[in-house]
Amino acid sequence: MVPNDARSLLERAERDDPRGHALHVAAAMAWCFLEAIANTPEAIAWGGLLAVWVLRLPRIWRCLVPALRDPIWLAFLAWWLWSLLTLLWAPPEVDLARQLRPERAILTPLLLFPVAARPWALLGALAAGSAVQLAAVLVHAMLPLASGGSIRTYGEMEGLTAFRSMGWYLQIAAVVPLAAIVAMKDRRRWRLLPLPILATIAIVLSGLRSVLGNLLAGAAMLALRPRRAGRARQAMVGAALLAGAILAASSLAPTSLERFARDPIRAVSLLLGPDGPLGAAAAVTSPEDSSREAVLSLGSDRVGLWWASIDLIRGDLRTALVGSGRGSFPPRLAKWLDDEREAHPGSEEFAARAASNRHPHNLQLRAWIEGGLPQLALATTAIWALAARLWRRSASDAALAAMLAVYAAVLLSSLVGIVEAKAPGAIIALAIALSRAAREPDRA
Repeated sequence: MVPNDARSLLERAERDDPRGHALHVAAAMAWCFLEAIANTPEAIAWGGLLAVWVLRLPRIWRCLVPALRDPIWLAFLAWWLWSLLTLLWAPPEVDLARQLRPERAILTPLLLFPVAARPWALLGALAAGSAVQLAAVLVHAMLPLASGGSIRTYGEMEGLTAFRSMGWYLQIAAVVPLAAIVAMKDRRRWRLLPLPILATIAIVLSGLRSVLGNLLAGAAMLALRPRRAGRARQAMVGAALLAGAILAASSLAPTSLERFARDPIRAVSLLLGPDGPLGAAAAVTSPEDSSREAVLSLGSDRVGLWWASIDLIRGDLRTALVGSGRGSFPPRLAKWLDDEREAHPGSEEFAARAASNRHPHNLQLRAWIEGGLPQLALATTAIWALAARLWRRSASDAALAAMLAVYAAVLLSSLVGIVEAKAPGAIIALAIALSRAAREPDRA
């Protein structure tokens, strides 16, 4: 009898080709580990994973059927295909060669699916690579202490030019060990505790509030995941963590974590004082001042970018319906900023800061601007349907609880950050593969 469920197909493929399966697991773990290290080694490891997958294809093709029929993977595929179609009406400023590059995150779930029955092996490799990145950050930050200097923060860490992307891995280095501590029952679990502590220290040193938000969001998912006991207390803790995550990641205040750590009294005064965002917003109260000026005076570039994005959508019916084309946000924002400078001279400071942005820091807004209502619906469905499946299956699967905690950073960044990058793409691919391979929870 041929098994029908995904897990049974995976187990059969492993029995039929044990050596090939072991090689496939090793290739997948190597890719997960190097994903957090550097771009070139990661690309080589991904190529090796692809080669192993192709060589094993005659033996494993049956087990790929559930992955190919996965509605969430199909939603991501449809999202990507529609975005490519919008290039037909994209403005001439869009670099077509850049936009036509293949999207590896679409193929990667299929490469990982045959070995997705080993979730802790893949998550452990990802966490180990993230721990190496964490060690590099801490050593680089503490190095001046050896010569009598002071700890370096993000702005002073020469040589760590990719630190913003490292923020994803600092979150992984914290939440995967936390999930393992929750799942394990013996005393050995406390050996993992230094990792989340050190990751939190590195996040504070980075001064990046969005990374702190990602960490708190992951911890909130671990506290909120559905269980039978202690639901009220978990809900209170999780809700508090989630609220902190949203406030931190939104970056509504110009006060960085690093500034707060060094001088908390001064940081709070900057936030609440007349020169801070609340004071600036309160100052715009006269009838002749517009709500636009109040928004742009909040001191947060993200709020201003959201305002600009909404302005681009409501000002053009074609954009609202079918979008202005893949990759069109940067040139359209540049034109909007030019018009803003001319019409509202008071927005010069914001326009100067926002000129270098290529993303509105909100996935839904960018999807709507570039792909209209179809892309908005596909992007929202794909991102949040995957979260719902992780949430549902995490109740009976500790590995998926860890995956949910990692994926929380993608969810938060879809609202207030950027997810069109290598790290979140890898997280999404791993989440699709692991959640599809997991057994359905008992409905009894």
